[in-house]
Amino acid sequence: MDGDRPDRHEEENEAPPRGWAPHPAERMLITPLVAGLGGLLAFFTVVFIVVWLPIHTFDPPASDDWAPLSDAAVKGRNLFAQNGCYVCHSGYVRPQDVREGLYFLYPKVSQPGDFFGTDQSPNLLGTERTGPDLSQESGWHPDDWQRAHFYDPRFVDPMSLMPPMKSLFSDKQIEQLITYVETRSGKSGLLRYAGQLYSKHVVTVNQGFEQPPTGFQGAHQPIPEGDDDILHPRRTSWRRLRTSRRSTGATGSPGTRCR
Repeated sequence: MDGDRPDRHEEENEAPPRGWAPHPAERMLITPLVAGLGGLLAFFTVVFIVVWLPIHTFDPPASDDWAPLSDAAVKGRNLFAQNGCYVCHSGYVRPQDVREGLYFLYPKVSQPGDFFGTDQSPNLLGTERTGPDLSQESGWHPDDWQRAHFYDPRFVDPMSLMPPMKSLFSDKQIEQLITYVETRSGKSGLLRYAGQLYSKHVVTVNQGFEQPPTGFQGAHQPIPEGDDDILHPRRTSWRRLRTSRRSTGATGSPGTRCR
């Protein structure tokens, strides 16, 4: 039975049936060169649509809450970017943050116009929130809190994951960084920050405190104390009154007339 079966090679070499065109030899259509060129074309197409096109066509005007940064704040922003602070701290607020957060860090939703101007480029939006969002940090903490926090974050928050900055920045640099953090939130943030500065000025003057040190100098100095005569005016006045009465020889209660 095997002898009657035609040889396999003979079947392959047989001519095709009448009217059929010969089948061409099969070959690979997508060569490595074609695959490489196609991959590059797809990559640059995505870059053009996602990166280049929005940069050159999307130019929203400044929002009502936008405010420019000062020169010191711009230098602080550069330090913020150079040291990768945006990796752990985002710089934008989403609608779900305001709805679900119910906390002072998210008082308003970020708008495209909040990032207007050359002092906001490149953006520091970030992608993670290992630490809290800082886009609306301005004015929520006073300058002295910021200095203590940058010097040793666990001094103000024992559960903080942030590393200490006391060996990373100079006193001048930390003041520039604080200026950026305290003025980056637009007009609403500047209004909160102005309230912080005014409150601090009132307390410092009315209670007799000396002006606090700047930079990290306060970490190496004792806690300042106010003027006791100012902090306790009633007790001080009564003590002075008794001293003056003794010096003049007056006796009796304060309401009696001395003869």
